[in-house]
Amino acid sequence: MTAHEFQSWLDAYGRAWQARDAKAAADLFTDNASYYETPFVEPLRGRAEILAYWSHIARTQEQIRFKNEILAITAQQGIAHWWTSFVRVPE
Repeated sequence: MTAHEFQSWLDAYGRAWQARDAKAAADLFTDNASYYETPFVEPLRGRAEILAYWSHIARTQEQIRFKNEILAITAQQGIAHWWTSFVRVPE
């Protein structure tokens, strides 16, 4: 993976989040991906669980702003610092 490829992925992730597009967010992950929302809970397993999670997020957040900075990259992994702000919408 190149820095350009990783940045493109991060940009797509941010666009999906800001657009509240659960399918676009889930499509960024493989069928067997593990998605860690926080380090304190079990990860979501697979694209179907990731889609279900993002479908919920899309209904509960608005005015989303996403930024990122690549910290390190290898052929197989990228590490980024990302941050977001949003207004939580009551369910």
